[in-house]
Amino acid sequence: MKKNLCLLIGVLIMNVTAVANSKLIDMLPFLEEKIKKGHEQFKVPGFAIAFIEGDQIQYMKGFGVRAHGQEEPITTETLFQIGSVTKGMSATLMARLISEGVLSYDDKIIKHFPDFKYCDEEHTQNLTIKDVLSQRSGLPAYAGDVDIQAGKHFQDVLPTLQHLTPIAPLKEKFSYQNVLYCVPGQVAEKILKKDMNSLFQEKFFNLIGFKNASLGINALNASNNKALSHKVGTTFTRILPYSEFGYRIPYAGGINMSIEDLAKYAQLHMNKGKINGQTYIPENIIDELHKVQIDTTGTEPYRYTKNFYPKDRVKNTGYGLGWRIYDWNGHKAIGHGGFVNGQVAMVSFLPEHKIGIAVLANAATPLGVIIRSYLFDRHLGLNDIDWLDRAKIIKARDKAASAKNAKHSHKKTPLKKEVGKKDLTAKPMPKKSPPKKRRIVKKD
Repeated sequence: MKKNLCLLIGVLIMNVTAVANSKLIDMLPFLEEKIKKGHEQFKVPGFAIAFIEGDQIQYMKGFGVRAHGQEEPITTETLFQIGSVTKGMSATLMARLISEGVLSYDDKIIKHFPDFKYCDEEHTQNLTIKDVLSQRSGLPAYAGDVDIQAGKHFQDVLPTLQHLTPIAPLKEKFSYQNVLYCVPGQVAEKILKKDMNSLFQEKFFNLIGFKNASLGINALNASNNKALSHKVGTTFTRILPYSEFGYRIPYAGGINMSIEDLAKYAQLHMNKGKINGQTYIPENIIDELHKVQIDTTGTEPYRYTKNFYPKDRVKNTGYGLGWRIYDWNGHKAIGHGGFVNGQVAMVSFLPEHKIGIAVLANAATPLGVIIRSYLFDRHLGLNDIDWLDRAKIIKARDKAASAKNAKHSHKKTPLKKEVGKKDLTAKPMPKKSPPKKRRIVKKD
């Protein structure tokens, strides 16, 4: 195998008329240097990155290889699993259908599925499409995911949600869901009498001009240009089988995409529902996707959100419709990540500054959020943090803390011995019993 894992495969796209006023073009040498260092630091077999500015995809490249130990390169058309980035796409599909008058954000689920039940009667009667898309259903977090992990499909798990106790009234608490997130899609299927694949192809993929996007494990396996999943350790890199978890909750995690398509998706949202001068979704409808529908501050369990970002960088977090919304040092930011076993996806942008990033990788890695952090900081003039160094420091600290905890959890404290005192740990010698007298039995 060729050793050059930093081989850059792809295309560099520049809008010649915009170069003179492009802050992004000026940043590219700095960003490419950080990308190269990050590739070496995290040992990701392959990944792809796109930068979007205004209504243009200014930069798009593939790096490395599709599979460890092989030579096929990542290109801008290589398919990846995008996991929960699918949620924003499902919300975008709903927004398109709303613009066509097919349904409404405020439609109650029971209007279309009278037999639908979850938690209790009050929740069931009032749950709307917007409640589901904004993760404010009142269900316990990740309800039903254990069954999905065990191999069940979301349609088989949905009936079990009626036996759960709500953790909050509707609209009052953020609670991340995967199984329930598929219900608005089912509503659309019922109204239009189309399956999921037809809905996405006809109402989303084809209209936006996606070239490689698909749904399901079969479509991924059929592709001749796909990234395999990997687990990367300090001394090893191992190819993993594709995770089918996301395909069992298809509206929450079942889409496959290339960086070309993911960049177009970011471009659509950065430009308020327009792409290539055409309006796909009216601005007032897509704005609902980008509004905070429920506050999430203090609810994020992930270590990187607690430790990685200084307090002034990421704060006031919320959830829109399929999008996470937060302040980046006082500037509104919108984005969403996706993770399946051995693959990572991310889209993030500053809507007021119209600058954004899309990333796909074939191993679990923080590389995407790190390059995003450099991009946002450099664009806003905040250049005081070296995010790659910060990642090293935090990783070393977390590793040391884990080792320390493991050591204490396995440490045994023996009883103390003192000179001149009886050894309490010694077992006393058993006393010998006197020999039993032998009984003589007389025979007749």
